[in-house]
Amino acid sequence: MKLTTTPVQQDHLHRMAYVYIRQSTIAQVHEHQESTRRQYELRQRACQLGWTEQAIMVIDEDLGRSASERQTGRPGFEKMVSDVALGQVGAIFSVEVSRLSRQDSEWHHLIEIAALSGTLLIGEQQIYDPRNSDDRLMLGIKGLLSSSEVRQMSMRLWENQLRKAQRGELRINLPIGFIFDPEQQAVMLDPNEQIQASVKLLFERYRLDGTISGVVRYFRENNLRFPKHEKGWGHSVNWSQLSCQRVSAILHNPIYAGAYVYGRKTTRAALKSAEKRNQKTVDLPPESWAVTLWDAFEGYISETDYQKHQAKLLKRHGRHQNHRRDGAALLTGLALCGICGRRLQVRYSGRDGAHVTYLCNHRQRRYAEPVCQEIPGKAIDIVVAETVLAALTSAQIELAMAVEQELQQQQDSLRQQWQHRIQAAHYAARQAERRFENVDPENRLVAATLERRWNSALQDRAELEAEFARQMEETSLRLEPTEQARLMELVHDLPQLWHADSTSWTQRKSLLPLLIADVILTRNETNVLCVIRWHTDELTELSVPLPVRGAPALKPEILNLIRTLAQTHSDHEIACELNRRNHLTAQGKPFDARRVAGARRRFHITKS
Repeated sequence: MKLTTTPVQQDHLHRMAYVYIRQSTIAQVHEHQESTRRQYELRQRACQLGWTEQAIMVIDEDLGRSASERQTGRPGFEKMVSDVALGQVGAIFSVEVSRLSRQDSEWHHLIEIAALSGTLLIGEQQIYDPRNSDDRLMLGIKGLLSSSEVRQMSMRLWENQLRKAQRGELRINLPIGFIFDPEQQAVMLDPNEQIQASVKLLFERYRLDGTISGVVRYFRENNLRFPKHEKGWGHSVNWSQLSCQRVSAILHNPIYAGAYVYGRKTTRAALKSAEKRNQKTVDLPPESWAVTLWDAFEGYISETDYQKHQAKLLKRHGRHQNHRRDGAALLTGLALCGICGRRLQVRYSGRDGAHVTYLCNHRQRRYAEPVCQEIPGKAIDIVVAETVLAALTSAQIELAMAVEQELQQQQDSLRQQWQHRIQAAHYAARQAERRFENVDPENRLVAATLERRWNSALQDRAELEAEFARQMEETSLRLEPTEQARLMELVHDLPQLWHADSTSWTQRKSLLPLLIADVILTRNETNVLCVIRWHTDELTELSVPLPVRGAPALKPEILNLIRTLAQTHSDHEIACELNRRNHLTAQGKPFDARRVAGARRRFHITKS
């Protein structure tokens, strides 16, 4: 008897042979072409083992992708694993099988499904059968050694970088305003005086204004631009409008205080789907920085100034963190600005955040520009809530009947599906009975087999009928008269449930997105135009008066003068005329355009 000398069997040859080709980086693809050539030559080894040219597939989609970094993704590897699981692959060829994956989870998963589907793993010198215990042990050891080697190499690289950084010799990315002098091997201020002046002005304005928005506003009002590397660090400089985010990044960067810092950021895994898997970059606190060398080179500010800036920024950040995230604003996430179309933000003020304001402050937060519009939210929320409840109330009878009809249709559809299954079971039982009756009684083997099939069909039919009866009893969708009455009561009680103290604002706000797509708000002089867009694309326009503040009334002669001048003069011109005549507000203050506009709004004085 001749023993088989190769694990490659006809079953393997009847399936595909995959030649998996991979290089970790694009640089390796261009510089290590001999390794790539060796991998493509594995086609010849597959032919020598018995596969035809048509049965060999080369997978080279992962060239330039690392096998040790899962966040980069390897579509070629994922396709190959999927085909192995489907039993379409007889063997996987690789120069060294451990190169298939440097991740323990992926490697052991591949071995597991290869063993289940009977797929071989073939290298240049060795053939491994995952179903063989010795080969599987060897594959496990190879994968363990490979992943351990990668981790050790990464650790050695990190330790070398850390020691070089501790001496201040590791090149770090320098922000705008600094350059690295290759001759002196040192970090220096940018010799471009315009860049230096812009950075110094930024820190000077922050010292004077004390706020990020104040710095940005000063640059914008004086039409000043700020330098920025066009395509990242080390590229040409582009001058653009200064933003609040850039000011914040500069103020938080210790390099501007002459500090050599390494290890300010780290990566943490983000819980996402496999298609969006990545690692999130987060900032570490100063006490967790790997290396911090103060006074390593000349900076724009001192270490003391830097620490003062951090304390001031932390205090303001803590103040913003105390703002309520989930309050009584009913249109959170639904309100849109009627001027620019952006989504409105919510601001809570007053005691316990009782006052709600919708404001469009995107340009203000980014470039410290004026707010697009600011709208009191309490009256808006009341009108929108009443409109929604009225829409439900007017259609409550139709809604209840529609629900009843829909439930009945579902019940009928479900019963019809079960009846079709039972009819098919009856037919199968009758067919098995006819086959048994038509067989020759003397042919006992055939008769016994047909009798067993007949009994099995009868048993399946009985079980199906019993299951149908149980399903109809447990999942009955028909509403009883008492249930119908309860449904009608629930619809009628919706306004009461809405206004009940036990109903939280979160529950109220969860109802609106089911009915409303968005609400567009536009502030006018005396009212707010509120346009509700329902999910049916129908629009409902509402006019909500602006609230009148509880200010004391103005003197009649002042009101008469404002009414007369409003026909031909602007608010600023009216304020100047009132001040010329020595008129004061109810609080004894001189008039300005804002106070005149507020008076016109309170007393419904419109311009012609």
